[in-house]
Amino acid sequence: MGEEARVRLARLVVPGQDTPFFKPLGYQGVLRELAKDRTLSSERTLAQAAVPSIGCGTDPRCRRYAPEMAHYIFNFVKSDAATGLPARDQAASFMRLGMWGVSDDERYRNALAPGNLVLIYLGAPEREFIGHAELASAARDWTPPETEAYPGNCSSGVLLAHVNEWDPSVPMSAVLPRIDSPQAKADFEAGLVLISANEYEIALAVAAERANSSPGGGDPLPVAPGSER
Repeated sequence: MGEEARVRLARLVVPGQDTPFFKPLGYQGVLRELAKDRTLSSERTLAQAAVPSIGCGTDPRCRRYAPEMAHYIFNFVKSDAATGLPARDQAASFMRLGMWGVSDDERYRNALAPGNLVLIYLGAPEREFIGHAELASAARDWTPPETEAYPGNCSSGVLLAHVNEWDPSVPMSAVLPRIDSPQAKADFEAGLVLISANEYEIALAVAAERANSSPGGGDPLPVAPGSER
């Protein structure tokens, strides 16, 4: 996708509002933007991104993907969950706070940077994407006030900006058929999965299609005051 189209997708903003979302272009407009430029290769798949031996850390082909605009899946990890709430409600609470826990042993933790784009994913048994966001910080230890506010168990993480919850959610089963690899899978052991820009855009396209076909579409998730830093 061309840089101009990518920026419009990642940073669509309605005048007078802080939260970007699909509606300024319309859902069909989003699909047209995605179709304008398909120059990115689909060689790297979700399955490849989940395998350390094939990930960007060892594959020189990854240089073709702009490092300043990395894309990740934030895989909701049960160990960071508060008890007694459904997985979606717990993950949504992190999104509404504009905070996401990242443990010290995550492979790509130190590569996270402001401006990176992320998909929020619930693993088994849900196996569905529930939103997307932009990183507003690198991974770091929570400050004392953040530690008090954060409902999960991680003592560190990232701040989120331009947070959008998808309604309806997007099953991984609706995304995988569009990934050009028979090895693509829906389950990840890691809480942080590096993906390609093309894979990120495919998920956004499916979300736009599903929202367009859903009565009333979906509304953007308001960002908590002070989370856009």
